[in-house]
Amino acid sequence: MTRFAVLVGLLVANCTCTKGETPSTEGQPPVALAGPEGWALGADSGRFPIVLPPPCTLAEPVWTSVVAGRTEFVAAPDLLGELMVRNGPQQHETMGRMRMALGQADVIAWAIPANSSHVAAMGSPWMLVGSTLDRTAVWLQRAPGTAHETLTRGEGLEVAASRCQDAHCAVLVRSAEAQDGAREHTVYLGDANEATGQWRRVELSKGVVSTRLASIDRVESDSAVVALDVGGGVEWRRIGREASRVVATLALNEAPLASAFGPDDTAWVAATPSRGPDGLDNGGLRIASSRSAAVELRAPTKATRVTLHPVGTAAVVWWLAPRASGGEQRLLHAAVVSGGRAVGPIAIAAEADDVAFSAHGERIDVWVQDDGSVTYAQVRCVVGTAPPPLLRESTP
Repeated sequence: MTRFAVLVGLLVANCTCTKGETPSTEGQPPVALAGPEGWALGADSGRFPIVLPPPCTLAEPVWTSVVAGRTEFVAAPDLLGELMVRNGPQQHETMGRMRMALGQADVIAWAIPANSSHVAAMGSPWMLVGSTLDRTAVWLQRAPGTAHETLTRGEGLEVAASRCQDAHCAVLVRSAEAQDGAREHTVYLGDANEATGQWRRVELSKGVVSTRLASIDRVESDSAVVALDVGGGVEWRRIGREASRVVATLALNEAPLASAFGPDDTAWVAATPSRGPDGLDNGGLRIASSRSAAVELRAPTKATRVTLHPVGTAAVVWWLAPRASGGEQRLLHAAVVSGGRAVGPIAIAAEADDVAFSAHGERIDVWVQDDGSVTYAQVRCVVGTAPPPLLRESTP
């Protein structure tokens, strides 16, 4: 399976799915992506069940398909029922928008501009964003077959995160690493239909941001909320027409792995767990919130990819981790955290090579790729009034 780095605020998944040639990427009209019978998925027979943590339930039938070849799925964090599909080896590839309807995927191909790297997709509406191979420019492409527009020029540039919501978009760009390991970050804000020259440019404080976590956790009509690892903690800054201001801070001794900013302005961060009494690293995660005590979610092995979905006053946590230390087979874990405690036990949701997620309110779309198959599940998580907060709860 071909991998590529998608450095974005939206949650990313790589999924091996189809074989077939792809068109060249420069100056050609869009063509259909090769796929098994138009990317049709059939109703799941129960061979590949999705196990959910309480109180989450399956909202619709589960769809599955046997797949093969080289393809990656990229899900936007807020856009349900749609994915970007990346098909082909790195030097010869396309992307396509895949819209699900009753298990049938409508794929519209999208050629990637030549001489590009760090390509990512932004949803609602879909746009491509990336940097040139020499990392001297960051570009946007708004629709298949259109020219790519330069967003900024510089040295050592790469896209750290990007996100669109209701035609309002934000791109977080970082520059070359300084001698102290820090990197300068700049946020670009604009309407999906605005020329790039009209997008607002906001420079963040220099020399204080590490590279462990930099994400766009919310996009609003005239601002964006950006989460940054500032060393010793995570800051959420609202970037708008005026200077950026800090809206939440969480102190951390552990390394941050993922963040979220809920509709009630609760800040969430998933971090590596606290060390055990023997001084050794624990598996699982530590979930911290700006409104309640931290929660330790104990598991045998370390998380390799984490996604947080705020739902009301709670958060649904998903993470991939090896089945055994040093093993290649990975398991998708899931848990719900609210009021400073885990609502229920950790669920081993599925065996998974890779995953993709998108969410809106209590609805979460889950794509799971494992051993030549892809499964699409629509999940609903409704969390009622949280019990009184506990100082700490560990899940076995």
